[in-house]
Formats: sequence, structure tokens, C-alpha cells
Amino acid sequence: MKHTFSISIFMLILFLGACDTSENEINMPDSASVQAADLALMDFGKTLKKQLIAQMKKKGVDSALAFCSVSAQSITNEVSEKYPDYSFKRTSDKVRNPLNKPDIYEEEVMVYFQNQLQTTGQLPPSYLQPIELNGSQFFRYYKPLKIGALCLNCHGDQTHISATVAKKITENYPQDEAVNYSLNDFRGLMWVEFKSDSLK
Repeated sequence: MKHTFSISIFMLILFLGACDTSENEINMPDSASVQAADLALMDFGKTLKKQLIAQMKKKGVDSALAFCSVSAQSITNEVSEKYPDYSFKRTSDKVRNPLNKPDIYEEEVMVYFQNQLQTTGQLPPSYLQPIELNGSQFFRYYKPLKIGALCLNCHGDQTHISATVAKKITENYPQDEAVNYSLNDFRGLMWVEFKSDSLK
């Protein structure tokens, strides 16, 4: 984790060095704020994964789709209550739930991760993005999501997805795009959004 975080800080320093010193200069968050966001985002990801595994062990693989479509959002809300200064989200360029479609900021970062993967063969560990919403300055701290073995039950080769799961996907998500992935494929992004001054 220390290695990943050091890379993130290095990227932040490069960004600061490239910033224009004009009146539109962005006051980037300090390293402590970025580290706090990193820890919160890791907690978010671990909580989702832990509860998904528990659900599948209790009710079987076919229950994973219902968990991801219903319970995942409630868990996101619970984690947000635990961290009142943050907002969390997951998104992808191939969504299952239309509500998770990327906005313009997410699309920009998605392209960055995809380009880095194509150029270097590796995904960046994280990305810090300044954004402006309703006249206020916010920051989004992103981490990539990759396809794990469990994910293939609902997102793998369509010919290998169980008939029960495939039927539920068709019924609940007729415009589903999130299939035909392979193990370790780039699935999308998860992010935490915060205002730097709220953490000082």
C-alpha cells in the first residue's frame, strides 16, 4: 500500500508542477487529505467485496446479481454515512445498471486508464482529479477495478454464465453491456469525492 500511495503522491507533485500560476490556479489537497481519501476508498472496496463473498457463500452464486443490483447501493450509502465528508461511486465504460453510467469527468479518467494500459501494459494505481460542481471545488480520487474470479459468474463469457443468472440479467437489464470479460480485465473505476478544506 505504501508503494501505491507513494506513486499517487508522485503523480500529485507532477500535477502541481504543471499547474498554471494564473488566477485560475487550483489549490490541490495536501498529502494527508489524499492519504485519508485513499484509506476511505480502500475501506469502501473491501466492504463491498466482503459482503458479496458472504452473500455468495450463504445463498450461492446466483444471488450475486441481486446483491450487486440492490444491496451494493445500500452498502455504498452505509459507507458514506461512516465517512460524512466523502461520496463514493463505481462506474465503467460497459455498464450493467444505467444509473452507473460515467459522467464527463469519469469518462476523462476512464480514457486515461485505458490509454495507460495500452501504452504500458499496466493500470495506474490511482488518479487524483480536480472538478468543479455548482461553483465549488471538489476532488475525486480514483482506483481501477479489475475482473476477479467471482466476477466472471455474472460478467464473464456469456456462453459460460449460468442460465439462471443470464435470465435475470436479461429481465432486469435489457441493455446490459457488462459481459464477456476475462480474468484481470479492466472493469472500470471506483472513486471517492471530497472537498480538501473539509478535512483540515
